[in-house]
Amino acid sequence: MEKVADVNCNGTCDAIQEKNDYFGIDSCAAKLQLYGGPFECKYGCLGSGDCAAVCPNDAICLKDGVARIDRRNCVGCGLCAAVCPKGIISLIPDIKHTAVLCKNKEKGAVARSSCKNACIGCKKCELNCPENAVKVEDNLAVIDYDKCTGCGVCVELCPTHSIKSI
Repeated sequence: MEKVADVNCNGTCDAIQEKNDYFGIDSCAAKLQLYGGPFECKYGCLGSGDCAAVCPNDAICLKDGVARIDRRNCVGCGLCAAVCPKGIISLIPDIKHTAVLCKNKEKGAVARSSCKNACIGCKKCELNCPENAVKVEDNLAVIDYDKCTGCGVCVELCPTHSIKSI
């Protein structure tokens, strides 16, 4: 089955809380190693584009502070996932169109205080998925792509819009 990359972060510039300014090497790896990154959410995209730099097909851009994948250009090579120091890029089946755009495993109020788009583990997705394809594990929604039909119920019910149709 063909796979494409997916950035599991929806921490756009207007949603995430900054904790400090960074002046130095413009690299995700450097930011993470030197001081953990500029944002309150310790699970989110660092926004320097290390993933875009290694993409051989120009399938990644930075939009509103977060890496975004152009699925038409992505060949699923996994180079971006390998270079992401936060591990927020995953390969998902190309035929699936629903994804959890968050990796934050903190409890709802804490997650929400660092990013207003964070998954809060409310379980609305889990309780209402007709295929039992969504489970909340460690305060984070996880989609079982073998069961997901892309019906969109979880997308409609997600109060923070951390589950999206992509």
